[in-house]
Amino acid sequence: MRGVLHGPVQTLRQGGQVMVPNYRLIPARTMSPMVKWVTVAQPTGDFLYAVLTNNLKEACNRADDENIEALYHIVCWLYNHAPLGCWGSVENVKGWQGWTRETPVTKNVFEMKWMDKCAEET
Repeated sequence: MRGVLHGPVQTLRQGGQVMVPNYRLIPARTMSPMVKWVTVAQPTGDFLYAVLTNNLKEACNRADDENIEALYHIVCWLYNHAPLGCWGSVENVKGWQGWTRETPVTKNVFEMKWMDKCAEET
């Protein structure tokens, strides 16, 4: 799906319905470690590690009820807000050192300021 898109993930059709990413559906106990991973490379639990390494089978196996419901929204958040270098493969995850101003990103200035704010809160 990623190769077909030319911009942020906006919607997904599910059973004829259009799904729009809603980051409020991501449990805080999942969002906080995701932000800490992106900003300071703090290790995550097994579920998030599976998501970050693009292992759908293991992510579904490790997810609790809330996270399985939020999986689409979690991936949309990563796709839309996290630098590609910190997720998407085992190699990316192993090599990630944390987000800095020098991290190559294709994000706009608003998102970079948002990442700075998240880093300050960690």
